[in-house]
Amino acid sequence: MNEKEYFKKSQEKNLPARCPILDYCTRRAYSLYFFGEFKGGESQSVIKILQKHNLLKNDFDEKAIELSGEVPEVLFLDDYKTYENHCPEVNLFDTTYGFRFAIGTASTSGVWNIDKSRNNKFKNLKSRHYSECSEFSKVLFEKPLVKRNMTLKRKNPTYRQKVRLLQESMNQCSFCDFSDAGRIQFHHIDENPANTILENLISVCPNCHSLIGEKAIAEDEVLNKKQELKSNLKLEKKKEITNIKISKSTLNNPIVGNNNVININVKKQTGKKIVQKYPEGSIGQDVLMYGYSKYLADQYAHYKNFELKSKGQKFNYASFYGKVKKDFKAGGFFHIPQTRFLDLTIYLQSRINRTILAKVNKSKGILKNYTSFSAYELENTRTE
Repeated sequence: MNEKEYFKKSQEKNLPARCPILDYCTRRAYSLYFFGEFKGGESQSVIKILQKHNLLKNDFDEKAIELSGEVPEVLFLDDYKTYENHCPEVNLFDTTYGFRFAIGTASTSGVWNIDKSRNNKFKNLKSRHYSECSEFSKVLFEKPLVKRNMTLKRKNPTYRQKVRLLQESMNQCSFCDFSDAGRIQFHHIDENPANTILENLISVCPNCHSLIGEKAIAEDEVLNKKQELKSNLKLEKKKEITNIKISKSTLNNPIVGNNNVININVKKQTGKKIVQKYPEGSIGQDVLMYGYSKYLADQYAHYKNFELKSKGQKFNYASFYGKVKKDFKAGGFFHIPQTRFLDLTIYLQSRINRTILAKVNKSKGILKNYTSFSAYELENTRTE
């Protein structure tokens, strides 16, 4: 998609010609960092690095639109480079920091290599308009900047999102007592079927879903209900956790009779402070971030053991976690803030790519040394 086609798409959607959230979009920031091949992201914030080069506004941290959806990724080797899920406007408009072979196109994913004759070969894998970015969809819902008249392809919520939404509504319709969870539907509040962020979804029964479509349940009522459900869920999470102790039960030796009912004594534990294993807002508190970080660390250990084996040595997790802790100035590997998850991902992936085994794989035509976060998330949130 070239500039003329891009502007035409903006006009067709009745949107501004250029992305209105560009100056504070985190996806664009990481695209500038990757394509500009800046260094130092493993030891300091990518945002700070870009601000030093006057590529981001000084108040970016305060007004930043957080990354939503797929994580931008790159693999840059001497004669092979690939990138995925990047900002379309960097390649289309930024001639200084766009990917050299994709400049002038709204390319978000592509691959480049040098063939046997030493010729440059580039293939664009995906182009898109800024209206298709999840960050724009999120802002569109939270702060309506433009008319909501998009006609994008429907995108269903993930299994993880459905579980969260049902928790939010207490396994029933948000507007009535309908409690058949198997028939609960999920309404897109801004009526954009492609916008499946949690803030834009609400659990409803088929009847109430129809009433919303007919405007019998007003948009303001839906928005207020969503805020109410979110507030209630937060309050529920803050309630004191009650531990259950089982005493004098017949769990180990069940007695036949009385339908095998087991009597237990429930005691509320008071005066004890519940200590969380990882601090609030750390990657250790997010199941997917925790899992993917550990997966990359294990993958790095596997790759390093390939070269350490010949020396009679073995990968030392404690030493490695200690270095990461020092580089990220955190209390521990899984104590790193969620806001730096992407920095940690880049850090770990680049280390894997620099190992001897990664180079051996490359010589055999194996270019993927690890699963992307998007693929990992899909694999670990799909329904059976």
